[in-house]
Amino acid sequence: MNEKHLKETITPLSIAVLFIATLLSNVSVASAQEIPRDKILWAACQWTPTSFNPLLMDEGQGWDTYIMYEPMFGMNVANGELIKWLGEDIRWVNGTCIEVTLRDGIYWVKMTPDGPVYHRPITSEDVQYSYYLYGAFDESPSYVNPAFNVDHMSSFRTRVGSMSNFEIVNDRVFRVHIKPQYANSSVMWRSVTRSFVIFPKDVWAQVVKNYSNPLSFSNNWIDSAMPAEWKVASGMYLPYYYYAMDSVIITTIMKRNDLWWGIVHPAFGKAPAPAYLGYLNYPWSNCIGAIVDLEAGNLDWDGHYIPGLDQIMAQHPHLHTYFNYPPYFPDKSAVLLVPNHCKYPLNEPWLHKAIASVIDYDAISVVVSGYLQTPSPLLIPNDDACARQLVNTTIEDKYRIDYDVMLGLEILNQYCINASGTWYTKDGPSEEWLDLYPDHEPYTDALPNEQGVNVPLGPWEIVDVVGWSDVNIMDVVAADALTNSLGIDITAHFLDWDSYINALDTNNFDFANYCMSWGTNGDMYERYTQMFMGDAGVWCHYGDYRNPELESLLNTLETAPPGSQAQQNIANQVQEIVGSSLPIIPLAGRPDWYIYSDEYWSGWPNENNPFLTVSPLGNSLQDANLHAVLLKLTKRTDLNNDKQVDIVDISVAALAFLAKEGDSNWNSCADVDANLEVDIVDLTKIALDFGWEP
Repeated sequence: MNEKHLKETITPLSIAVLFIATLLSNVSVASAQEIPRDKILWAACQWTPTSFNPLLMDEGQGWDTYIMYEPMFGMNVANGELIKWLGEDIRWVNGTCIEVTLRDGIYWVKMTPDGPVYHRPITSEDVQYSYYLYGAFDESPSYVNPAFNVDHMSSFRTRVGSMSNFEIVNDRVFRVHIKPQYANSSVMWRSVTRSFVIFPKDVWAQVVKNYSNPLSFSNNWIDSAMPAEWKVASGMYLPYYYYAMDSVIITTIMKRNDLWWGIVHPAFGKAPAPAYLGYLNYPWSNCIGAIVDLEAGNLDWDGHYIPGLDQIMAQHPHLHTYFNYPPYFPDKSAVLLVPNHCKYPLNEPWLHKAIASVIDYDAISVVVSGYLQTPSPLLIPNDDACARQLVNTTIEDKYRIDYDVMLGLEILNQYCINASGTWYTKDGPSEEWLDLYPDHEPYTDALPNEQGVNVPLGPWEIVDVVGWSDVNIMDVVAADALTNSLGIDITAHFLDWDSYINALDTNNFDFANYCMSWGTNGDMYERYTQMFMGDAGVWCHYGDYRNPELESLLNTLETAPPGSQAQQNIANQVQEIVGSSLPIIPLAGRPDWYIYSDEYWSGWPNENNPFLTVSPLGNSLQDANLHAVLLKLTKRTDLNNDKQVDIVDISVAALAFLAKEGDSNWNSCADVDANLEVDIVDLTKIALDFGWEP
């Protein structure tokens, strides 16, 4: 009997019988020395975990740290919804008090040679002590601001002050009392809902007692010198294996915590599907290794920038990104072309608009994988529902600048003259600018025989970090467009990291390529404060744009009653200023690199399952999303996602047997090997997994 005749004679009922027979005759015994491939989820990126200390936040850690411990809340910025984890409820009691209720039935476990055992409940005191160590109070120790230059809880500390303003009502309820001048603060709300992981006070008080600087504590549970009584956590996974060679090749494996409180808690009532999580380190210079392993099925989840991804996806049906088509990835922040406002005429809004009008975003999208789908003068990524909550699309459209070279030339002709192929300004800087920038860069009248103050446009440079291939390409495209379309001599200049940092900190540049990178849970106030207030430098206040009216409005925006018309009115005024001045020019998008394979695991976030993507990077500000993503995953052959492979899955596949894409009985879930046909290979794979459950 040939294969064609065999397929034609198989019925759904005979398929079910065949499945059971196959199941009983193909029982495999996994080696005790190896973890079966279908029981482990492998993730990878360039981040090298050198410590598992949650106090370090972003510095030198992989994702492992943030699944050992858990946050109270998080935010799915794809839709603006609050993620509840350890926290059951959060509410404003009044304008100066936020109350949080922890879930009942949450607890710590302690690791023993025989596995995890119950330790004690998670309480409000644990939250208070964790915040204390993070630097949330005036009494917090000085070591909480590491050399990484990011003090994640400085905003909280400014608005709360003393630790006495963190009121413990009982084991499950606490209240945060806010200084009166910050009543209704949106920053405070987001500080409490941001994903700071919580750790046990009794354990970490001992860590602090034994370490003069707890930041030096590696918290490596695999280290035999680690005190057994310190191995206490609450997460879905706990450390199992760690290997490092020459500080470059890193492998960590986490094993599912089968005593995790969420398995029996009504909020979740299930365990995550993968029994193990593995993390591999591929430096950015070796993203080819990640590509090879993705294609071979040795890797499930990757956070590298991968050139030529569309061709790779077409050749390997199991590989996917958040979107099915370009831009493939959601924008986490905006890549910005930042002019130095201390230099004339780089400060001029008309110049910014001329530049924006000749940047061809379609050309950028051809050579890089991430970009703004609809570049906006309001500088807020399209996919950030939290940050865009107050964005007025009417104002956005009013100031939107489309690709139009003729418009750019018209603007230059209005404000400039062209002499011997070089553009010069017709007039000098305004008195307002001179008053705001008494420390401005010197300028001279280059054409004394011409009327007005004639300052040349260029030559200028766009500075960026050498080796950052995706943004370097953006710089080259932008510089080429400005040179060839506007006739302004602009080149891209790539610096090493320290030189780049120094250029921005000293305001010693013409244009800089930089990202608006507040994070995944910022609002309009926080993003614009980062760009336009405080000291100019690499971490904030890009380009030293000075506008007292904008600063005043932003300060008022933070404390306007949430959701009020007054708040929207302030936001509208902010947007009018940003749109008309265009102080920073949108260049492209900074995507959250997110490539996954569904060969072994399905249920990944994508455009049909909208959820903030999280790259497998160390970033506790996203860790609530990391937890939620892991809980959504299921085995590829679990067709109905009920956390088991049973007769229901067999029946689903049987009903779609021999179907191809486009047929009336086609079911993509049953196409396990992704060859666009439900055939005997798919049925066999499901049969071999029959009886599986987490």
